[in-house]
Amino acid sequence: VNVHPTKTEVKFTGEAAAHHAVSAAVKQALMAYGIVPTAQPEVASHAEIWTPPPPQLDLGSGTSGSGSSREWSRATESEAPRESDPAASRWDGLLSSAGVEAQSDPDGAIGMQGPVTGQMSTPPAPRPFADQLRDFQVLGQARNTYIVAMTADGIAVIDQHVAHERVLYERLTVKRFSNGIPVQGLAVPLTLHLSRREALLLREHLASFAAAGWDVSPFGGESFVVRAIPAMLVTKPYEAVIRDMIDELVNQSVSRRLIVNQEHVTITNACKMAVKAGDPLEIEEMRALLDQLAETENPYLCPHGRPIVVTVSFRELDRQFKRA
Repeated sequence: VNVHPTKTEVKFTGEAAAHHAVSAAVKQALMAYGIVPTAQPEVASHAEIWTPPPPQLDLGSGTSGSGSSREWSRATESEAPRESDPAASRWDGLLSSAGVEAQSDPDGAIGMQGPVTGQMSTPPAPRPFADQLRDFQVLGQARNTYIVAMTADGIAVIDQHVAHERVLYERLTVKRFSNGIPVQGLAVPLTLHLSRREALLLREHLASFAAAGWDVSPFGGESFVVRAIPAMLVTKPYEAVIRDMIDELVNQSVSRRLIVNQEHVTITNACKMAVKAGDPLEIEEMRALLDQLAETENPYLCPHGRPIVVTVSFRELDRQFKRA
């Protein structure tokens, strides 16, 4: 079992199964308890420490719980984690935020004890975030970029571009793995004249573009002909979309030195098709977008990993306005 001289490394016989089990457990926990960041004002302090997110997000209750995969708060040096065991301090903070007290035995084992019964307890099951999204009351749009909505617990701000990107990405992936993405043939095929670098990338990833709903084929030299497009682009400037896709993928492969694969093509397709920051939306369109977001598997993050929703609780607003 121990394969390292200092006992710092072990190996698993079923490494893939172990990896999958841990990955699935982490994903399930994050999706269940919410990973929506809370907007917090900066406070002058001496030290900055990472605070683990509360394990529960319940915008439908009277509490102001909210979670974030990367949430920062400030504290004085006296409040910083104990240098002897910073991991234990973070664990204590996570348990206390759930109303659970950490118990340590002489051997260093950590258990959970409920604050009232003294028995092992777990946090109550949270209300699904999708249900909370459906109850958001849309108030309007800020800078034609953010959807502002009221919740039972406070105010939510939704980035319209990344929200729509998540919706489109899941539509593209689900349809791709089921019956294929609906496409619309062009009455007049579109001819693209590209640079050498763009042509090389497109020629290499024609199959990935086809899987994303684009019927593209070489047309001699650095030219290509587009005979069909994703059906959801019928009323949009599809030539600009595919050119932006190609440009973005070239940038990823050259500037960021990424190996472009089908997943990159799908993510880029969703990004370029989504509503943009600066696009004005009607109340009905914003409401429809939130309803669509509630139907996704992951309404917390866009495919690039950016947060979709940020919340500010009424409790925090009252504190800022110095209300009792």
